[in-house]
Amino acid sequence: MSESDDRLRDDAAAWVLGALDETEGAAFARRLESSPELRKEVDDLREAADALPHSVSPVLPPPELRDRIMSIVEAEAEVLHAADVVADRPARGRRSQDYAEDNQGAPDAS
Repeated sequence: MSESDDRLRDDAAAWVLGALDETEGAAFARRLESSPELRKEVDDLREAADALPHSVSPVLPPPELRDRIMSIVEAEAEVLHAADVVADRPARGRRSQDYAEDNQGAPDAS
């Protein structure tokens, strides 16, 4: 198996999952049109991907999870309300890129 075969298989998996960007997707679609083997690979992967949600039993989240999430949302809403209604909006004339540059090196909030 060549490196390009591995790459095509990786791209086929990403295609099935919708994980290729626009440029990659367009290039892969062109490749797909001219390759019956690649179409077979995509069909096989799609069949497997479609079966995944049915292969495990659903698990309900713990009951306290909703309460924990809502308490965080309410606390953040209180902070924003106390700060001002526009506290969570970018200042006029500033782009999101400006904010990213301002926060370089800031500690990760996670």
